[in-house]
Amino acid sequence: MSTRLAFAALWLALAVGVVVQRWEVASELPALVESREHAQLAELSRRMASGVAARTLALVITAQSSELALGAARTLAETFAARPEVERAAVGPPEGVSAALEALYFPRRFAFADEAALQLATAGDDALRERARALRAALAGPEAGWLAQHAARDPLLLFRAQLTKLEAAQRGALETRNGQWVTAEGAAVVFLRTRATPFDASAQAPLLAALEAALTQFAGRGVRVELSALHRFAVEAQQAAQRDAQRISLLSLALIAALFVLLFGSLRALAAAALQLALAVSTATAVCLVVFGSLHTLTVAFGSTLIGVCIDYPIHLAHHHALAGDPRGPLWTLRAVAPALGVGAITSIAGFAGLGFSDFPGLRELGVFGCVGLVAGLAALWVIAPILPHTLAPTRAQAALAAALARGYAALRARPGACRA
Repeated sequence: MSTRLAFAALWLALAVGVVVQRWEVASELPALVESREHAQLAELSRRMASGVAARTLALVITAQSSELALGAARTLAETFAARPEVERAAVGPPEGVSAALEALYFPRRFAFADEAALQLATAGDDALRERARALRAALAGPEAGWLAQHAARDPLLLFRAQLTKLEAAQRGALETRNGQWVTAEGAAVVFLRTRATPFDASAQAPLLAALEAALTQFAGRGVRVELSALHRFAVEAQQAAQRDAQRISLLSLALIAALFVLLFGSLRALAAAALQLALAVSTATAVCLVVFGSLHTLTVAFGSTLIGVCIDYPIHLAHHHALAGDPRGPLWTLRAVAPALGVGAITSIAGFAGLGFSDFPGLRELGVFGCVGLVAGLAALWVIAPILPHTLAPTRAQAALAAALARGYAALRARPGACRA
């Protein structure tokens, strides 16, 4: 017994060590649903998930005055620009945006010009004189310095017309005031671009926690900060999955412990079942982390349901040992019921193995997790069997339940027609 327990302790320590060292939970949707047949769409989904737009958080700051809101925006940007999770923090358009806009549109001004503007090139003298007077009036206005740089190459002011169209298209969006973005209502805006994707919950959770602390601090100064980003939903989804897994696991374990005490009246039987579950779940988790590099939140939530499958093995063993056990001990009882347990396990393993051949990585991960967990749970019986008492007397509840099942079985055998119905 001591040798088997030492082996169980080593097995559990190795599995837990791998889990602790490699623990990483992923919540990216493309990693869950991509398939070999749609590799291009999956790659597009990954690029969209890791693109600039997806990695950007928008902070909208409102206060009693626009100056206070703009100052709070600058403070937030300076504070979070120094954090390692943030790639860029901006309160206004970057320097050189005007030059970049000109380099993009000015050489293509004829392509964006409407038909009426292009007809001026072949119009009569009167139309050209009218255009010349418009150019002279523009050069006398507040844009004279900027227009003078382009008038010789763009006398028809096609580039200026294109900028006017762009400005009209953006009407109602952000404006700039003193080099900072503001909304039409006067609220200041800050954009934070993270280095990791929004679905990398382990990287985003510290940043969101720091943001929540900063927002609470500003709220005490009469400044309201609203946050809009995918990051929060991804982190909350992962945390919700982990909470659900923990809740289901704790509830399942509590009910299992109560049933073991009620039916078997043996703490040793309960300890054996708990060790078997620990070996099965930790081994499945460790293997999936080694094979896939991380666990998806769906697999984490699904892992708790494996408890309900693996616990059947020690329950069958303990029941058989108490009601019709081998007098030589629980290992001999296990040898007697091993074929039946093996057949039951094979059917379950076959079902999970089918998932392992799926085109979807999420289903493959679930299949590997289930197969490994069931095989480990079945193998663990040979390790935990010696923990059971040498002889296990049935309790009153167990004897009554067994007698009721025996009467029901006898009644069904006496009426085979009822079984066919």
